[in-house]
Amino acid sequence: MGARHSRKRRASRPTFSAERIFGGVLCWQCAQMISSAFMIWADCRLIRRIDVNVKNLYWADSGDLVAIASDASFYILKYNRDVVSSYLDSGGSVDGQGVEDAFELLHEMSERVRTGVWVGDCFIYTNSSWRLNYCVGER
Repeated sequence: MGARHSRKRRASRPTFSAERIFGGVLCWQCAQMISSAFMIWADCRLIRRIDVNVKNLYWADSGDLVAIASDASFYILKYNRDVVSSYLDSGGSVDGQGVEDAFELLHEMSERVRTGVWVGDCFIYTNSSWRLNYCVGER
């Protein structure tokens, strides 16, 4: 007989009830559509709370850039993975807001994103008028 495949299942309990979850490098959980947080998938440890009404979330393949789309605007953030790892490895405690320097705001655009995709460090999106636009991730 062939090798047996086992499935690993793990349950974690976040600190709030999640109404929506987005995937990617980190898990994004929304509660009441306003209180949202980036969490580590494995143990639901809080990385950073960001209070924005999230409509969609787009991670770049590199895992270092993320676009957060809300009703009327979007934000490009840089995820500082090394800062987070160092902080957690040193035993630093995470308060209700998470690791302060986990993300750096690179761009804030007053445009609604209908569809979006990352190509390298360039976020390509259609806006509310269905016009094709782009925003380069790095400053």
